[in-house]
Amino acid sequence: MGISSEHPVSATQVYSALVALGVEPVLDPDLRPAGPLPEDCPSLLGALLATAELETAALGGSGEGFSEETGDVIVGWLEKVGPGNRELGLVVLSDRLKRTALQLAEGADEDEDEQEDGADGGAEDGDRPSGRSAATAAVVAAANLLGAHLHARSGDPDGVRQALNETEVALADLLAGMAALRAGIGDVAD
Repeated sequence: MGISSEHPVSATQVYSALVALGVEPVLDPDLRPAGPLPEDCPSLLGALLATAELETAALGGSGEGFSEETGDVIVGWLEKVGPGNRELGLVVLSDRLKRTALQLAEGADEDEDEQEDGADGGAEDGDRPSGRSAATAAVVAAANLLGAHLHARSGDPDGVRQALNETEVALADLLAGMAALRAGIGDVAD
């Protein structure tokens, strides 16, 4: 399921792209007197990715639904991945889902703290999972299901089994989160 880059980029190239966009991070001149080091590449790629995602989000407007510009972004993405290279696209999407789940989970503790302060729209029970936690579970389930698909395509039944087991856990968390949100607004009893 792994991929390799046809044209690997260096930390210097990624940093140069960030400079060209005017969003380069400040490098400590004592630690990086000659510029970025090879081990800086993942962090710099993250900064470049965030820059592209912020610009993409700005094109889409409110964050609700899909705009024409969003469609154009997807067309550009598909052209870069390459027509007919669905497997590569699925691996990249799987990686994106995993990053999204980690980013959503990162703020879930803060959401739980807000719930304890009564800022969750009416729920009084601080043990209830937030909508953000439920969304995290949904993304984890999607990533695991896509992983199961990729394992199946590569003939790895153990990988499929593991991914499906992890999907079931995520789905249980998702359903619990949805039920708690409904209870919090009075749609169902606890």
